[in-house]
Amino acid sequence: MKKILLSLITLASLNASSQDLEDKFYFIETTMHINEAPINKSETILTDTYSQNISKIKSIVLKAPRYCANETIVDRGGLSYPKDEISYDSISMQTTKISGVDVALVHERCAIEMSDIERSFAKAGYKVISWESLANTAKNENLTIIDVAQREGVDVLVKINSFERNYAKISKNIRFDRLYYMSNQDGVKLDRVKVSTPLAKEFDDYIKQSENILSSQELKKLSVTMHADVIDVNTKEVIWFYKHTTTQYLEAINTKAYVTLVCDGDSCSYMDNKKNIHQNENIFKSGSSDALSIYSRTADIKKAIYNSLLEKSSDNLVNDFKNGTLY
Repeated sequence: MKKILLSLITLASLNASSQDLEDKFYFIETTMHINEAPINKSETILTDTYSQNISKIKSIVLKAPRYCANETIVDRGGLSYPKDEISYDSISMQTTKISGVDVALVHERCAIEMSDIERSFAKAGYKVISWESLANTAKNENLTIIDVAQREGVDVLVKINSFERNYAKISKNIRFDRLYYMSNQDGVKLDRVKVSTPLAKEFDDYIKQSENILSSQELKKLSVTMHADVIDVNTKEVIWFYKHTTTQYLEAINTKAYVTLVCDGDSCSYMDNKKNIHQNENIFKSGSSDALSIYSRTADIKKAIYNSLLEKSSDNLVNDFKNGTLY
């Protein structure tokens, strides 16, 4: 009986030792966080005339800038916009030099931008006179827009001076969060796990190579700045000044990566002795909760974000004007 018991104890001990010597599999995940918040900033100047009369203003008309946006033909997708598909009522074209090369510029008229602003004023309860109709009347009768607006009984002229669109890099102010999981020999992520300090250091050394890949991506943002004045049609006094800038991340980027490791004690290697560095599918960073369609071409992504920023700028313009917000 003693021999049997001793044999069982010995066998259990051998099994335990064998399990301790078995390789263990781990799934190490890292997430990149960009520590740069999108900008949503306004600047306003309120005059005494504005403060005295804002509650009396019921009707508006817009005056558009000459151009609202400049794009190169390349930005528009190159040959996907053949000349016979371009409406010259909505755009004009010229050439400019970029890095010493003649590049065709597309100057877009302001129909989309002005329509968004008119819609925002209408939603806020203002009577909106068509800017295109008023502009055409002024041109045909050789009058100024403000003279036609006065004749039509409009209270104020909202003069949009410019839309500035900028495409710039985001500073690499980033951090990484790492999580450790158990895995199996197929590299499947299982439960979270706590490990010893030496093993955690081993994990971090491997995942840093993935983090270098993530941080080497060029991340850009699109910003839109709107400049506007409001003019009292009867007195021709400029009663309100406005500037608004808003930004969103632009590029489709990877923000997550992982490695799968096989470890013997505190010593690890890539699973199957291969450099098993993975990145997740592209995650679109919009900088807000707005739902934006992701199109196949970069130019379409830019356009979608630009339209979203334009809508925000239009709403901010109207809300700040109506509420007398001072920044």
